[in-house]
Amino acid sequence: MGAFQWSGDGRRRRGWLAACLTLFVVAACSSRPPAAPPPPPEFSFEGEAPIALFVEGVEVIDGYNPPLAPPNVEHEFAAKPLDIVQAWAAQRIQPAGEGAVLQITMLTGSVVEETLTKERPGGVFGGLRRDLSDWPDRRYVGRLVVRAVYDGPYGEFVVDAVTQGEVDVNKKATLNTAESQYNDMLEAMAEQLDEALTRRIKEGMADLVLVI
Repeated sequence: MGAFQWSGDGRRRRGWLAACLTLFVVAACSSRPPAAPPPPPEFSFEGEAPIALFVEGVEVIDGYNPPLAPPNVEHEFAAKPLDIVQAWAAQRIQPAGEGAVLQITMLTGSVVEETLTKERPGGVFGGLRRDLSDWPDRRYVGRLVVRAVYDGPYGEFVVDAVTQGEVDVNKKATLNTAESQYNDMLEAMAEQLDEALTRRIKEGMADLVLVI
């Protein structure tokens, strides 16, 4: 009889021990630190030769006043559209003169979030709601407007370049996934800006371009 009672106590002890271990594992899992956010893009333009201009230097001006409120979201991420402009000016313009600087102003550097419709248009599954599936529910739309100005001994020149980008974000995407997609959009916009601003400067500021 005594042996039976001892065995029951042992089972109860083992049950309590298992419960404690389970609580410990759950607590350990819940206290696991969140995944680190993705690193911001570097915006490298070194694949192309710099544009040599008869200027003394380059000045980047932030002329955009972000609203810091919805629907704008650029302030919520580490990488900013201004980073594109600063990297482009540093890597793509080679000062080769004196007397005046080239001013590159970011007039607009916005990213807004648009809500996508909850109904899938057309098709056999056109009536299924998005909250029952794994479809995108929002879209980031970026717009970058840059103006380059030269006012010096060789004349006055003004050229503008505009680039836009967008990316759809899945409703189940984590914050890190959404930021990675945001970064990919900015990198695509950087490539477009390089092409547009290079062409506009070579055409609209041809008198300042030094042919090497």
